This record gives sequence, C-alpha cells and structure tokens, in this order.
Amino acid sequence: MKVIGFGQAGDQKYFNTLSSDICISRLEIPDGGHANRNAWLTFTVNYRLNFVDSKNPANVVFAQEGKFMAWDSDKTDPLRKDDAVPFVVKDWDSRSRIDFEKRFKGAARFWNEKFLLLTPNDYSGFDFTVKSIPGVVHRPNVLCLFNLDGDGTPVHFPVNVVRAGDKSFRSNSGLLDDMDFKSNTIYHELWHSMESLHIQGILGNARCIVDPNLDECYDEKNLDPNAEANVAGRGRALKPINAKAWIELIGKHTRTAPTRWQASMNTKVPPRRITHAEAAKPDSDALLPIF
Repeated sequence: MKVIGFGQAGDQKYFNTLSSDICISRLEIPDGGHANRNAWLTFTVNYRLNFVDSKNPANVVFAQEGKFMAWDSDKTDPLRKDDAVPFVVKDWDSRSRIDFEKRFKGAARFWNEKFLLLTPNDYSGFDFTVKSIPGVVHRPNVLCLFNLDGDGTPVHFPVNVVRAGDKSFRSNSGLLDDMDFKSNTIYHELWHSMESLHIQGILGNARCIVDPNLDECYDEKNLDPNAEANVAGRGRALKPINAKAWIELIGKHTRTAPTRWQASMNTKVPPRRITHAEAAKPDSDALLPIF
C-alpha cells in the first residue's frame, strides 16, 4: 500500500491517502470547525463495466444453435459443461447499459455510512480542539464511507456484465447479470470487491479460508437462527464484522494494530470530550509500518 497524498477539503483535513490494488483509501480528520464532527474513512473502488454480448463476446458469450449463450459461475468448469445448460443472452442497447451502470453505482449506498470505528481511548492522532469550547480535547471516531468510481485509476474492479434476464443465473465478482439488482447479489459481490471472504471464512472457518466457495461457507452456523442472513452469505444483513475492510485500512492509515479498533453499527456516536491531561498521555502503540 502506497501513500499518495495529503490535502484538505472543506472542514476535513486529509490525514493521508493510500493506494492499493483493491482501493484508494482516504482518511480525513476534523479541523476543529465543528465539535461533533467525526473523522471519515472512504473506501473507493475504481470499477469498469464491460457489457458483453454477441457484438462484444469477451470470451464469455458464444454462439450455439443460432443463439448467443453464456455460462454462469456454476458452469464454467469444462468438465461439467456436457451436463450443464448455458444461458441465452441478449444484446445490450444504450438504455439498458445506462440503467445498469446507474443502478450499479447506486449500489454503493448499501455499504456507505453503515459502520463507525471507535477510536481507542489512548490514540490521539485525530484529536482536535474547538475555540468556542476551551479546556476540552475532542477525540473523534471514524465514519466508514464507500464509493464507486467508474472513471478513476487504477482500475480495481473490472467486471463483465451479461444480459441474461434470468434470476437463476449465478454471478460472481468478475461476471454480473442484469437481474442482480433484483436480489442481494450486487451487494454481495461488492463485498468481494473488498477482498473479503464469505461469512464462515471471516468467522474463522478453516475450510472456508482454504476453499471459500463451499456451500457451508455461506451459512452463519452456530449464530442466531432467527437472524437475517448476512450479506457475506445468502442475505443482505450487516453486522459489525462486515466492517473488516475499514478496520484493516484504519490500521494502515494510523500505523496501529487493527485489533485495537472496534466497529459499531451506531454511526451517530460523537467524538469523546477529554481533558488536555488525558490527551497528553502517550499512545500505547509504537508506530507500525504502513505496508
């Protein structure tokens, strides 16, 4: 991960901006203009949609018996194709492409402002003061933001998109279908764009870390059976564990151990107010390398 810039925008200062092969991450901290302003950590994924069809097959669409077809992610193994049925795909037109891209970019809202990282009690890197409130130091938490950029570089998330019009088409992070917005699929695949495993993998299931696409990896075993399935599995529910990508990034931005940061679903928790004496206590972490 590479530091690419510092700066300021409005009443937030860039703490630093980091670039990796999965995102551009920008951490912004308050400049003291507002007592209740938290820091912002924006995870930006630069994407490119490649609309594949008979005119742009891209090694995905093929002709068969006078129709144009594509295999979904269940049927890409050459050993299984004799028993599988490919999906018929239609050509994209201008209206359908524009509609898909609009919906895709809008899907970022599902992940945006859903988590707050609680700043450790002894981390002072974000502290600020406000002139109208003397004698107090404000220690902000970190609001997690998510952004999709269709023009940014480098490209982190290139995706082929087919127009199968069939809810049974099984997409993956490299191949989407025009019906993915009628299910939780698009939010699930954006989760994978953050290089995150299925729910059992992030819960520590060793089999799902080695082979993440096993059926068992989608299910929240040993958890509340009445709870809605997680977006990292077969549903769309979010839990603090889904803040994993931001927790890993905050560790890199601040050069602290990620395990010291806790995620909350309550994004309205304001900065803590502490005394100058409390703020002067040394941080417990020695600086860690960014990479």
